Formats: sequence, structure tokens, C-alpha cells
Amino acid sequence: MIDQITNLEDGDIALPTASLDLSTKMRDLRARQGLKQSEVARRMRLDPSIPSLWEQGKRLVPANRVRALADALEVSVEELLEGVSGAGLRVPSEQPVAA
Repeated sequence: MIDQITNLEDGDIALPTASLDLSTKMRDLRARQGLKQSEVARRMRLDPSIPSLWEQGKRLVPANRVRALADALEVSVEELLEGVSGAGLRVPSEQPVAA
């Protein structure tokens, strides 16, 4: 799960700095796009076994591959990480409490 989020300037998204279990999300998005695992691997310039291991949950997706995976799946990083446990992209700002 995610331990930290990188700090970026306003307007940029914060990417995870730890490996993630994106197996279910990756499988769903790939199927929705009609892509094969081999095509995702080709787009990411990876050995075809790597996306397969990620989808099976046998390996976690390294944080440095999240953006490339989103691009290969033709989705935004936000959509890829949406609903993934521990993958919060932003910390909500504190609102002042009315007295």
C-alpha cells in the first residue's frame, strides 16, 4: 500500500511513492478498453509476463510505473487510482470551523 505521496506544484497530481495492488482495477480498465495484456506490455515496453503478474496480484505495480500504466490503458492516473485502497491522490485542505 501507499506510505507516502510525492509533493508536486499546484495543478500537478501527486503520484504514489510505494508499490500498489492494482490487479482488479487494471483488469477492469484493460477489458473496458478491449486491450490484451500483451498490448499493455508492448505499450509500456515491458516483458509480457509483467502485466500478467500485476493482474494476478502476484506482483505489485511499482510507483514509478503508475503513469505509464495509465497511459497504456488510455486513462488518467486519477481514474486508474480511483477506488484503490490507500491510493488517495490529494489530502483535503482543512476548513476553518465556524465559532
